[in-house]
Amino acid sequence: APTVDHVAKTLRALKRDVERTSGMNWADVAQSPLTGTAASGEPSAVLTQTATEAQRAVHAAGEPQWPRCPHHFDHPLTYRDGWWFCERDAAFIAEVGRLSAVVPRVKRRR
Repeated sequence: APTVDHVAKTLRALKRDVERTSGMNWADVAQSPLTGTAASGEPSAVLTQTATEAQRAVHAAGEPQWPRCPHHFDHPLTYRDGWWFCERDAAFIAEVGRLSAVVPRVKRRR
């Protein structure tokens, strides 16, 4: 089972993915899961919930395909066990924190 250290490391990696590829700031998409009710939750569930919430916030901000699958380009990847996952191919695409190597950065209109 993931430890608190693992959770903190994965959250930093998720923050890196959001900021490097979505064009958004982490503070704008994520609530801190280390406070409030989520802090007492099971670590992998906390990570999944945080990734899902961050993804929803990016989608709501106008990027509904984030992070866009680099194989198909018409659907977002989903978070699964510390990886970004393509449901269509049932394939792990990129480890969380390494998304920018496979997904181009969204160009935000200022």
